[in-house]
Amino acid sequence: MVSYSILSIISRHMDNDKLFSLRKPLPNASWYEKWMLFYNVAKRNMAVFKAYKNGQYTSIRGCHNMKCRELRRPKDIKRCGSCHQMNYCSTECQSVDWKEGHRDICHRLRPLRLEYDHPTLRERSFITALAHHEHEASILDLCLKKISFMHTHPDEAYYILFDYTSTHSVPLIRSVQQPPRLRTSPSNAMLAQWEDQVNRAAHSEGRMELLVVVFGDGKSTYRRMVPLRSPTSIIQTGLRRIADSLQADVEHSKVDIRKEVENLLARRRELGEHALEWEGVQTE
Repeated sequence: MVSYSILSIISRHMDNDKLFSLRKPLPNASWYEKWMLFYNVAKRNMAVFKAYKNGQYTSIRGCHNMKCRELRRPKDIKRCGSCHQMNYCSTECQSVDWKEGHRDICHRLRPLRLEYDHPTLRERSFITALAHHEHEASILDLCLKKISFMHTHPDEAYYILFDYTSTHSVPLIRSVQQPPRLRTSPSNAMLAQWEDQVNRAAHSEGRMELLVVVFGDGKSTYRRMVPLRSPTSIIQTGLRRIADSLQADVEHSKVDIRKEVENLLARRRELGEHALEWEGVQTE
C-alpha cells in the first residue's frame, strides 16, 4: 500500500464510507482483521499521498563533498555528469569529492541510471517522501533503537530499514554488514552504491545516516537508498554519548534515557532540522 498509482485510485473512493463498509459479515475473524489492517494502512498513507500530491513535500539535496554542510533545493545544486548520482553545490566541492574517492567508483555507478526504468520516477519519489514521513513520525522510538544498537554493537555502523513488502512495516536498525535481501541478487552497480553510501555515512562526522526502503510490485522487489542529511551532528553525537555512558556502566533508567532523547529532539526542532523534509539518492 505504498504505490502512488494505487493510492491515486483508492483516493477517489476513500471518503465514501458506504463503499468501504462491509456489505456482508466476513467468514471469520482473521479475514476481518486483514481487512481492517488494509483499511487503516491505506487511510494512514492517504494523508501522505494527498500532501505529496499538493506539493507539501519539498526535496532537499545535500552536497556529496562530505566536508561540506550545504543542503539545497534541486534547482540550486548540480549533479555529476558521468554517473548522475552525486550532487554538488559547486565545482570546487565536486573536485574535492573526486579526489577523495569518487573517481574510483564513478564508473561503477553509471549503470544505475539505466537499471531504474521501473518503478517510475514518481513512484520512487513518493516512496521516499513516505519513508521520510514515517521516519519523522517514529523518530523517538528509532533513536531509542539506535542507542540499543550502539550499546550492543559499539564498533558497527547501522542503517534504518523500512520494509514495505509486508503489510505493516516496522522500522528496524540493522548492521551495514547485513544489507536487505531482495528477490534477485543485486547488480554490480547496486553493490557499488551500497559501498559508496556506507562509506560516505562513515565519513560524514554524524551528519548523514542511511535509510533504506525495500518495496515491491508483486513481481519484483526494489531497494531505495535514502541518505538522511543534516547540517549538524547534534542527534548522532548525543545518541553516541548516551550509548557510551551505558557501556561505561553508568546507571540509566529507561525513563532517564527517553528524557535525554526527547531533549535532543527538542534541540533539533529549535535548530529547524526537522523541517528538512526529504532527500533521495537520485536515480532518474
